[in-house]
Order: sequence, then structure tokens, then C-alpha cells
Amino acid sequence: MNSISREELKQAIDRGEVIILDARSPEKFHKSHLPAALNIPAGQAADLAPRLIPDKNVRLVTYCVNFTWKLSEQLARELQALGYKNVRTYEEGRQDWMNAGLPLEGSAPYEPVPRFEPSTNEAEAEDKLKRVS
Repeated sequence: MNSISREELKQAIDRGEVIILDARSPEKFHKSHLPAALNIPAGQAADLAPRLIPDKNVRLVTYCVNFTWKLSEQLARELQALGYKNVRTYEEGRQDWMNAGLPLEGSAPYEPVPRFEPSTNEAEAEDKLKRVS
């Protein structure tokens, strides 16, 4: 999977050369997202991408929360399977963008990212993931 750095992404956004796709749920997207991003939740590319992005040659960048979450990679794979040719992932995601002091949009744009803490207790870890998701 081809990734893109924050600096490269910021330059591509400033030049209008890329479409940014948030792979999170609509609820999370409406709270906080990168400027001008579109929302295509992972698992829904086949339904939404052809309508929202008819040009399969356009430059796309997917992102989600940060590198520990894999929704952006899942969405990128879905898009590639649909024939989109120029797909990259911003693995560091919204958390990195926010920590760099770059602008976000939404109803609660600067809400902190919940910390991901691994647990030795499997049931406890599953419960934490459900609460964070």
C-alpha cells in the first residue's frame, strides 16, 4: 500500500491535486475531519465511490484515526479493487494532522483521539475497542 506523508498531503491539498477520503463512520466524520474530505466508510466503497468519484484516474488519499487503526488501508484496498488507479493512505491520520496544528472541520473538530491501550485480558480489550469505535 502506498502511503503519503503529512507534508506531501498538505501540499497536494493546497494545490487542489487530491481528493481526501475519510474511512471512518459518518458519526465520527461529522464530528471531525480533514478540510474538504469526503466520507466513504470502509466497507462501503462499492456503493459510494462510483457515485462520488466517477473518475478512476483521480488522485485519492484515504485516512482514518491513526496508524493503529486500519480503516484507511481497508478503504484503499476496496478502491483499488474497484479500478481506482492512484490511491494512497495517510497512515498517521487525523491524530497526526491535529497534533501538527493543521485545521480540521466538523461539529467537534479538535476532540482528542481516545488512547489505544493494549490489554492482557482479552475480554477487557474487546470491551475497550467497542467503546472506542
